[in-house]
Amino acid sequence: MFSNLKIGVRLGLAFAIVLALLAAISALSLTRMADMSAATHDIVNDRMPKVEMSNDIIENTLIMARSVRNIILSNDKKFEKEQMEIIAKARAANTATLDKLKPMIKSVAGKELFEKMVATRTKYGAAVDTILPLADSSSPTHNAEKATAYLFIDYTPAANDYLKAVKAFADLQSELAKKVGKEAGETAAAAKSLVLALAAAAILLAMFLAFPIIMLPFVA
Repeated sequence: MFSNLKIGVRLGLAFAIVLALLAAISALSLTRMADMSAATHDIVNDRMPKVEMSNDIIENTLIMARSVRNIILSNDKKFEKEQMEIIAKARAANTATLDKLKPMIKSVAGKELFEKMVATRTKYGAAVDTILPLADSSSPTHNAEKATAYLFIDYTPAANDYLKAVKAFADLQSELAKKVGKEAGETAAAAKSLVLALAAAAILLAMFLAFPIIMLPFVA
């Protein structure tokens, strides 16, 4: 078939096929690069920030718990005031974090865990509001004995439930980040194999089409 074609036609055909394969390689590479970029963006700008914000909430909640215990154990009004300020600051920081986090959540599972986190926080907040007047020696309802009892019976379980809910949310985001990373790795591996296959096909086709041209001087 190719022996009946003129040299110029053969060269043009070989060149066109190689160009088509190179275009396919380029298109595939660009598509996979876009997929990798999207995956990286999802991990860096969505999943990991959510994990970091969840960890901030956990840290602030633990700070509050420590300050609550400090107030119960202390009789120094100045120190207690400082601890109250720390608690107020931590609560405000968690409120701001949750407000920032809410519009970022898109998945159904994420929204469910977020709502659970908010619900447990409401109960925990009520426990904080109850224990502080009992713990603060400046409060007219100060009662260290009742504060200690409330700490173990009501406050600690509420705090633990809240922390568990936040951790569950953070774990979901970590799992989703790992899933996206795994899919990106698989996409990259598949793209590499396909690009190599197309490149090999381009080389072999070029050699096959050019071979009769190369052999013409010897046949002549």
